[in-house]
Amino acid sequence: MLILSGKIFRISCLPLPDMARFGRLLALTGLLLPATAVGQAQDELSLEDLMQVEVTSGSKFSQELSDIPAAAYILSKQDIRLTGATNLPELLENIPGVFVAGASANTWAIGSRGFAGVFANKLLVMVDGRSLFSPLFSGVFWDLLDIYINDIKRIEVIRGAGSSIWGANAINGIINIITEASVDTQGLDLYSYFGDQTSHDLGMRYGTSLADGLFAKAYIKQKQIEDFATASEAISDAWQSTMTGVRVDGFVNRDSWYVSADYIEQDTSDISIILASDEQASNQLDNSSWNLTGFWQRLITPDNRLSFAMHIQEQQRSGTSNRLTDKLFNSELDHAYRITPALLLSYGLGYRVNRFTLESEHAFNFIGDNDHARAEIYSGYGQLQLQFNQQQSLQLGSKVERHIHSYGETAEGKQTEHRKTYWFPDIKYLHKVNEQSSFWLSLNKSERVPSMAEHGIDVALLNVPAMSEQNPAPWDIETSFKSNQDFAAEKIKSLEAGYRSLLSPTMSLDMAVFYSDFGQLRSTRQGAVVCRQSQQAPPDCNLPDTIESEVILENDASATSLGVEAYSNWLLNQNIRLQFNYAYLDLDYQAGSDLVLEDAVSTTFYRHSFGIKGDWLQGDRFKVRLAYSAKRRLHSPDKTLLKADTEQLNLSAYYQLLPGVMLSAQVKNLLNDKEYQWFPEFPKGHASGEKQQFLLGMRITF
Repeated sequence: MLILSGKIFRISCLPLPDMARFGRLLALTGLLLPATAVGQAQDELSLEDLMQVEVTSGSKFSQELSDIPAAAYILSKQDIRLTGATNLPELLENIPGVFVAGASANTWAIGSRGFAGVFANKLLVMVDGRSLFSPLFSGVFWDLLDIYINDIKRIEVIRGAGSSIWGANAINGIINIITEASVDTQGLDLYSYFGDQTSHDLGMRYGTSLADGLFAKAYIKQKQIEDFATASEAISDAWQSTMTGVRVDGFVNRDSWYVSADYIEQDTSDISIILASDEQASNQLDNSSWNLTGFWQRLITPDNRLSFAMHIQEQQRSGTSNRLTDKLFNSELDHAYRITPALLLSYGLGYRVNRFTLESEHAFNFIGDNDHARAEIYSGYGQLQLQFNQQQSLQLGSKVERHIHSYGETAEGKQTEHRKTYWFPDIKYLHKVNEQSSFWLSLNKSERVPSMAEHGIDVALLNVPAMSEQNPAPWDIETSFKSNQDFAAEKIKSLEAGYRSLLSPTMSLDMAVFYSDFGQLRSTRQGAVVCRQSQQAPPDCNLPDTIESEVILENDASATSLGVEAYSNWLLNQNIRLQFNYAYLDLDYQAGSDLVLEDAVSTTFYRHSFGIKGDWLQGDRFKVRLAYSAKRRLHSPDKTLLKADTEQLNLSAYYQLLPGVMLSAQVKNLLNDKEYQWFPEFPKGHASGEKQQFLLGMRITF
């Protein structure tokens, strides 16, 4: 019997850079550098300011953090800088309720409130409100999210459901990366990092004013990451990435708009997901992606806002056994209007289409056309916010999505298509006890929409040769994953409550409790085991012959989750700040029958997670951050690689050598050198552990 430890597949990646390529892209970016620089604004916020930060992830339009009836966490620009992170997953560590684990040097398992995984299908990730989820597998390619870190204004994290606004995948959490407008990034920004794990990470950005109300910026970055610790020297997960982009922002009277374009190339070695046809321990991948985004907003009045966004993107991922091309078009229209002083209406329409081309020999097979597939989503949402009085408000919302998955014709000429409409309602209540404190309650109904892979892609997982150490029988064994056109959406109902308060000018507290019920969860079971030629069960096989083993996809599992999350900011004095966070999670996974194979991804979690960040700030001259986190009581069927209890400690120091020149030194993974944080999610896959590293950096701004 084959027991799978997680999601069934990953598609690979195309062409890439070296330092010479970096130089050519640098020259190209330099064409946009003709003007004078403007000084950067201060971004350090008081606790009272943080409570009033404008957040967009709760309702698509700006709300103050204190007015959001959801478990929200804001990673500010100051926090981002003090983290010293060189990748996005590293920034997400130490956020209550969010689990981040490095599966390899270029692969991460990330989740919220359980159900973490390399392809977490219950977590929605966005950049400036633009969804990055792929309907092919209902997850995110984290390696292609190689954002220019200094361009991030803040990261908004909503733990819990948000499907009534954002739709499919916004079930257990939303991560929205908000980037800076060109007007806020004027001048030159240069940075560099060098270390023993991070060979180099270099970047440059320049912003300028083109005309009255017209601003632009351009950036370029490249990094090289060396191998993590693996079980063999033959297993390599080193990678490099080069990215460049431009953005133009305009402001005319009541209108604001921007147009942005990005291009990325990567050369990487994937060790986590190795397919049956891959002969090497590492799958050499080439990634490339370009995108073009346009956004327009008219502020008719402060309570009457209209916006339109359009996004075009093409990604290519090419590996040893397959090549994927994903062409995306997405458009959204949103409007918020205050009907009466007590009633605010928000609504919107959207259309999204992905066109996939998957060239594969023996690894992936569409149920229809072996090369092409198409996913369309027609959507609309509405939200009413009723203000009873100064203290109490009620929010009613729902989103409807029409999903159409088309796989082309089968060999018999039959059209293979899946059409289904989904409805995601919720109700939220907010009670502001006073100007500093609020209590909220939320009831949500969501569905995790099946991916195209679950409905229509068969995957060759494992080939075991005859007369080998793993297979002493005289027949080869081939194991494959079989999709299921009748696979249904996973059903989720959740109840949440929270309390948010500025206890004093020097201390804040945010707490949330939740209970979720999951039905019709994805499960797998062992299918038929037959001999290919004789079509009989082993050992009634011919010689030579091949034993075919199938893993069948079903909705034969359920789960409940119960948890508590809390974090607090404490300003001891003007120089010392402490941040505490704690999360408790109890996830009870129930298989529908004894035939269900245990899913390690769905059932792997730590019951207790604790973190503390301490900042010592000597004005702008000298800053030190100590970040400690601990996870206790691992629950997982796979305990061969993961430790039951784990700890992590990072130390960062920053020194302003001259105005606009900041030096940094970091020591990472002081307590978990080479420790495995996740396991391979494919039978032939591998895992690696991040090494302890010393990192030196410099940032120049003027």
